[in-house]
Amino acid sequence: MLHTFRGRLVLSHVLVVLLCLLLSWTAAGLLVTRAQRLANLSRVQAAAVSLAQRFEAQPGLRLRVPELMERLQEITGLKGRALLVTRQGEVIADSATTYVGKKVPLPAREAGRALTPPNVRRHTFADGREYFLVYVELPIAQQERLKAAYLAIALEVREVDPPWRRMLVSLLLVGAAVMLVAVVVAFLLASSITRPVAEMTRAAAQIAQGNYEQSIRVRGDDEIAHLAQSFTHMAQKVAQAQRSQRDFLANISHDLRTPLTAIQGFAQAILEGAVTDEQGYKRAAQIIHDEADSMARLIQDLIELARLEGRQLELAPVPVPVAELLRAEVSKAELRAQQVGLTLVSSISENLPGIMADAGRLEQAFTNLLNNAIKYSKPGGLISVEALYLSSTAPRPQPLALSLGTSTTSGAWVIVSIINQSEPISPADLPHIFERFYRGDKSRKRTGGSGLGLAIVRETVLAHGGCIEVASNAERDTCFRVWLPIGEGR
Repeated sequence: MLHTFRGRLVLSHVLVVLLCLLLSWTAAGLLVTRAQRLANLSRVQAAAVSLAQRFEAQPGLRLRVPELMERLQEITGLKGRALLVTRQGEVIADSATTYVGKKVPLPAREAGRALTPPNVRRHTFADGREYFLVYVELPIAQQERLKAAYLAIALEVREVDPPWRRMLVSLLLVGAAVMLVAVVVAFLLASSITRPVAEMTRAAAQIAQGNYEQSIRVRGDDEIAHLAQSFTHMAQKVAQAQRSQRDFLANISHDLRTPLTAIQGFAQAILEGAVTDEQGYKRAAQIIHDEADSMARLIQDLIELARLEGRQLELAPVPVPVAELLRAEVSKAELRAQQVGLTLVSSISENLPGIMADAGRLEQAFTNLLNNAIKYSKPGGLISVEALYLSSTAPRPQPLALSLGTSTTSGAWVIVSIINQSEPISPADLPHIFERFYRGDKSRKRTGGSGLGLAIVRETVLAHGGCIEVASNAERDTCFRVWLPIGEGR
């Protein structure tokens, strides 16, 4: 039982209930003992007052104390003995005739620590038995006649306190019933807690075997339910990562196979003598060189992206004049845009501040975004580059459909937007466009490049503590918006 989580949980509940029962029994015993003791002593005191009055009415009854004690037992149901005690505490008469001439404690002025009235004292007699002494002061006339100041009724402590043995049986029966209910409730509660844990264990075993499509049924809104939700989310992320890895391998294999096939084909043509003139050799060598260069860029982009995603590539932040960097990038992209019949315009704010950033990484990110806009723009389309400064108190622009990175609800930012006229990206493809080699809408099929540009842009912006947004529809074209926080470069 102790080898399972449910067994330990049940045992812990049972132990807690048992401890509570023991504490309850102890508290109840103390309270019952106190109440019973005070009740018994009060009855004895009332009987002692009656005996004292009889002493006053019939002084000769001093020699008939045993008969009076029989009357006391009839009244109170308790057995005891009567003593006549002087003001010096000396016993001058004892119904048991064994304590005459000995000393007993006199009544106290205040209640003692034993939870007894002030006219009651606790005393151990010579026979080793412990008694309660209930004192009643005799009338003055009786004191002179009997040579005694007090009538004391001595009762054994075990007679006054409640009989625990009789109570113990009832307490044990009640405790057994409570423990039975506690065990049943503990099993039900433990099952409700351990059931989702068992499901998560089963799902984890399935994931270890390669079955990543796992989902845990969630009930309630407690910590276990949140854990089950987190596990399901983790399983979905693992499944997504596995799919991405498979897609990555497929895409990288395709992108490497194409240049390798060209290199192999032209190299074979040269070896077999299919190329005979100098012009053919130059053309074959140029193609082999270009394809090898394409493979080198692809591998370099893969290495760089892996470092960015693993946070292994350290940035070298310096004050960067964003306006100058953007104007230089736009100037370089204008020629490429004109060659494919596109128009590139820019609107860069004059008061654009500098920021702390890695200039090389930032330049590469904007180059990738501009190349992406040129590749996917409609023939004869327009590409717009806008940059502005947003102070910490300025109203925030409406967020775009997809947003990745730091929250932009506060602080000062430089915002760069690149808008191009293109076929809209479908809502199903939009969340995946920053993934490596992702191919969505066939109308946006990649034409050249490594397919890692947007993934590198995402990691570069996030590494700078920024945010990147994107939206695409037929009315607003396609817009990429980059938020860069303003640092000491202002």
